[in-house]
Amino acid sequence: MKESNRKIYLVLSLIIIASLALTGCSSGATSTNNWPGVNADSETVYFANTTLLSLRMADGTVKWQYPEKADAKHLLYSPPVVLEDKILVGDYGGVLRSINPNTGTLLWTFEEADNRYIASPVVTGDQIFAASMDGTLYALNQNGVLQWKFETKAGLWVGPVANGDMVYQSSMDKKLYALKKSDGSLVWEADMGAASVTVPVLSEDASTLYVNTFSNKIIALETATGKVKWETPTNDTVWSQPFLVDGLLYFGDNAGNVYSLDASTGSVKWTITLTGAVISGGVALADGLVFTSENGEVVMLSTDGAKVWTRTITGQLYSNLVAVEDRVLVPVMKGDQLLVCFDSNGNQVWTYTPSK
Repeated sequence: MKESNRKIYLVLSLIIIASLALTGCSSGATSTNNWPGVNADSETVYFANTTLLSLRMADGTVKWQYPEKADAKHLLYSPPVVLEDKILVGDYGGVLRSINPNTGTLLWTFEEADNRYIASPVVTGDQIFAASMDGTLYALNQNGVLQWKFETKAGLWVGPVANGDMVYQSSMDKKLYALKKSDGSLVWEADMGAASVTVPVLSEDASTLYVNTFSNKIIALETATGKVKWETPTNDTVWSQPFLVDGLLYFGDNAGNVYSLDASTGSVKWTITLTGAVISGGVALADGLVFTSENGEVVMLSTDGAKVWTRTITGQLYSNLVAVEDRVLVPVMKGDQLLVCFDSNGNQVWTYTPSK
């Protein structure tokens, strides 16, 4: 096993061990060994790091916190989903929660899952899809009532991607499943040959799915059949969530390489190497692409792979970045701050550190 992979698997093991240990602790205990989750709109940042915080986008000050104290049996780390009338967030106790976005009060819970939620739920139309580490994809209505469920043979690290009347879910059992939204019936399944911990990416015309795997390659599949269209090898394992802009796929690998791929052919347009493993999913701004490396490096790249600016954060960077207009939110683990907001020029706008 390569040294970069060994480090990441060690971190993952520590996360699991720490969160299991916390399950037996008293209410109010917190952990710093988990990847925080973040989502945002133009006015508010929602930050899951044991509890769920609502922060002002303008300056990072706290609007509300749910719950008031962290519950060790129900720690919140998965990135929340922000809707007009609710926030959806899963916890480490297997509970999916709907929370009022204005007040932080609880609206409803769904408690059928037998394991934690690491993935964000996905909302499309009037359906909510919640992927659990118990290996089950749950489909709910907007009131949290179960419509159907689909069981795989291993945990679901990431949520699905949905389009039209279909939903596509990857599992740690090394398969990608295509399901009907209406009833969860299986349309096709594809053997990836290895597990994937990134959400499948849907092409702009919805004809193709792109999936990174632990076998050091990215695969393009037909959405209609699951047949492989092309495969492109990577230099190392990919944990970085890919994203698609103007027909190009961008992502990083554990050796520190950032890739630009032609989405139609899989051909590599360019690569650039950062100073550490690229675990976080990057984001696109109007002026370029922002990626981070595990060791605290934050870099903006032009669309042709040239470095525009570089900043350094004290801490470890694993969680996916979030872009809102000209700002980038960077969650931090084991650092001086828990969340850092940059503008598109690399200026630090604000940081969030909890009061002691």
